[in-house]
Amino acid sequence: MIHFSIGRSHEIRISCADVADLKDLLLTLKDSFLDISKQEIIFPNTPENHLQLDLILGERFPVSACLYADLAIALGEKLYLSPKTTQAYSGYIKAFFLKYPKRHWEVLEEDLSQFLREFISKKNPANSTIHLVISALQFFFRDALGLYPSLQLERPKKEKVLPEILDKEEVRRIIHSTENPKHRALLSLVYSSGLRVSEVVNLKIQDIDKQRKVLKVASKGKSMRTTILSDMGIDSIREYMDNVGHPTYLFPGQDSIRPLSIRSAEKIFEAASKKAGIKKKVSIHSLRHAFATHLLEAGSDIKYLQSLLGHKNLQTTQVYLSLANPLKNELRKTG
Repeated sequence: MIHFSIGRSHEIRISCADVADLKDLLLTLKDSFLDISKQEIIFPNTPENHLQLDLILGERFPVSACLYADLAIALGEKLYLSPKTTQAYSGYIKAFFLKYPKRHWEVLEEDLSQFLREFISKKNPANSTIHLVISALQFFFRDALGLYPSLQLERPKKEKVLPEILDKEEVRRIIHSTENPKHRALLSLVYSSGLRVSEVVNLKIQDIDKQRKVLKVASKGKSMRTTILSDMGIDSIREYMDNVGHPTYLFPGQDSIRPLSIRSAEKIFEAASKKAGIKKKVSIHSLRHAFATHLLEAGSDIKYLQSLLGHKNLQTTQVYLSLANPLKNELRKTG
């Protein structure tokens, strides 16, 4: 058995004494070199080197879950996955090879299915976690290594978790808990116009039509839609604009020529919600949920609401029918 180690910079070190007959071949690996003082062959743990190493050494090279986890990271970086996704995938690949200490080419599709079944049975994880494990296995064995081009692991149906809805009094408390006119205007528009956080931060002065009481919104993709601009929204904008002049973006960031960041808008809501004493599990998107639900409770048409929210699929909008209070009004389900 060959002894090896992985250094801090993810290089692999192998004793020359262990591979005397294969030393010259191993030195053909990319960026490999011989450390004469320690009599070790050193090379970076890149996907190409790792896979070539397996082929050269075969059964003489020990199966290492840690090494395969490192390989998953290298492959993720090569395929431009986000660092967060890459780290998550790497953890599940390590867990798989700890359970099945095989060469990667010896892994069977049944091994993958069995690993998934046992993971679900022992951990009882949320569906989102199961989806992540499946994505990790399919990424590594199907997409990155190409071992099973048609690999499909059965995914559980997504759990339908309905969001908590803020009532009108809670919305009022959140909006009025902040003394900053800019913050109050931002939260007011998210609620009174049913905006996504990405939409509210990118609003421009020219998107506001006070006379017609409408907002022009750059929706998902490159599409545009028009939604309502309520008296509440107009009043909050007027109060805010009296103090800031006329920037390009309605809610500029610190450098004034760029919009406020999405994270900054989220923090504004979080601070306001905490100050208002809201105990529900909510986010700034909850104001958009409240907008939709409160309109339905007031008797608004579901297809009209669909157009205001910018939903392409009516089924997406119909979720709010189960969130609205049916005792307040007889809800109309068709346009």
